[in-house]
Parts: sequence; structure tokens; C-alpha cells
Amino acid sequence: MRGWPTEKPNSGARSCYGRIHPFAFSPELSARVRDVSRRFNGTLFLVLLTGLATAMHRYEKGGDVVLGTLSPSGRKQSEVMDLLGYFLNPVTLRLNCGTQTTFAELLHHARGIVSDAISNDDVPIERLARALEGEEGFGSGPSPFFNVAVSLQPPTPDLGLPWSVTSMDVDSGGSPWALYLAFIDRPEGIIGRAQFNPDLFEIETIKGVLQELQCIFETICV
Repeated sequence: MRGWPTEKPNSGARSCYGRIHPFAFSPELSARVRDVSRRFNGTLFLVLLTGLATAMHRYEKGGDVVLGTLSPSGRKQSEVMDLLGYFLNPVTLRLNCGTQTTFAELLHHARGIVSDAISNDDVPIERLARALEGEEGFGSGPSPFFNVAVSLQPPTPDLGLPWSVTSMDVDSGGSPWALYLAFIDRPEGIIGRAQFNPDLFEIETIKGVLQELQCIFETICV
């Protein structure tokens, strides 16, 4: 998390406190972001991921950006395909932003990284953390692999029923990562929530990160 603006001093002890800050892209920007995903033959998630990686690269001033996402690994097993519940496994994505000179190149690079990560997501990240615990250079804390995560909730399908399904925020007071951007794709526009650790970030910092991210998409999606 080095280089992020106005970050609070890190005492070394990490808590799991969390706050939620909702945000939204305008309908015009949302349409342009979706258009870019079609133009570059990618998914909306890849475009959002690449935009966030670009913002992180600017802040961290380094070659590589490490962040995480959620992979539906449990759904690969036939025993749980018909079950309701949470079957998502966090995976780590390491993007080499320093060698990608254009957004299109970084998007192509991200596509390969995400594909490889999802193809090798069978081992729960908690088991991997236990296996590596004590190894030299391996991080510690609630999330030793990455501190920033991103996900995309796809549009809710039309069930042909007189009622609709929607999502709602439940503020648990906790946050699994220092910063987690959860995007939601809705017909009226892209919305989301930033779940962050207030021990590390001021709310104004998070608002600044989101503003920077929207500025990046305004520049890219012309």
C-alpha cells in the first residue's frame, strides 16, 4: 500500500475494521466504459480491473501492481453446483504495469493474468497462506497476499416474476482488505461500494481514489 495519498501511519498491527462508501458512474460514462469493453473484445470486469490497476500504478510508482479478485472456484465441483451459498475463492493478480505502454496492452496483459488465476483457483487461499506462513518474504496480517481487491456483480437476470431481485449493502463494521471495490452493473449505470479500513485511510482519501479512477475512465473512454 505504499505511495497511496494521505495514508494513515501503519503501526504494524492490522485490524479488520471497515466502512462502506457508495459511489456511481454517470449513465454516460457507464455506457462509454461498456463500449470500450466491446471495442477491445474484453469483458466489463477486465476494463474495470485495468482502470484500477492504472490508478494504483500511478500512486505506487512501481512496475508491478498486486491486487485480488473473487473466483467462483467452488462451483467447479458437481457436488455444490445446485447449492445456494458463498462459493467464492479470493485469487491474487500480479500485473506488470511498467512494461505495458497503452491501456489496450495492459488490458490484454490483464486478460491473461485473470485467465491463469481462475484456471488455478482450486486451492483455498487460506490453505495457501498456512502453507507459506513463516517463509522468508511472506507477508503477515489478515490478508498477506494483497491489500486491494475488486469484483463485479453482473446484471440481475429478468426472472419473469412480478417481483425483482436487487442487492443491498450490509455494513458489518469489518473489511477483509484495506480497500475493496465492489462494482455492480445495472441497466441505469455502473454503481458500487468502496469497503475500506478506516485505520489505514481517511474517507477523503477514498473519495480521491474514486475520483481519480473516474478521471482515468473519462480519459480512456473517448
